[in-house]
Amino acid sequence: DGDVEKSTAHGATRNGYDAIADDGTVTGRTTNEPDSYAFTGVVESVSVDGSATVYADGEAVDLR
Repeated sequence: DGDVEKSTAHGATRNGYDAIADDGTVTGRTTNEPDSYAFTGVVESVSVDGSATVYADGEAVDLR
């Protein structure tokens, strides 16, 4: 268990394209600006349609 919230870290913006469900599931889309989230606990999965670079703790994550 943990918490997740939208963040402005790394130049990210807060916009209406994203949603965080009560169970902690994050859905949305990104444009040309980065999205950033602060979380505690374990990320169980990440799914990306298209191309994106995903970072966790400042390190790029290989989603393959």
